[in-house]
Amino acid sequence: MWVQGATKKECISAALAVMEQGKGQAASKGVAMKLDYIEMNVSRSFEVLDDGEHKQSELLDEGPVILSGAMWVGKTRLIDNIVIGDLGSA
Repeated sequence: MWVQGATKKECISAALAVMEQGKGQAASKGVAMKLDYIEMNVSRSFEVLDDGEHKQSELLDEGPVILSGAMWVGKTRLIDNIVIGDLGSA
């Protein structure tokens, strides 16, 4: 979504919707899931993108964005980071 022009707010909302869907599926199998955090950061500075209506096209000079998150699945904490955007500009 980010690469296609969605705002940070739209991307985070979509990620939360996916999380809720997975949470429901896991609960039906007796597994508890709980979101710890989800965030988007500028890759060059690791500064958190503010909650404004930022789009990738506004941040091209800053390089790609890092989408990061953590969640609990049962007693296990899962953490992941995904680089989104043009890696050539990093």
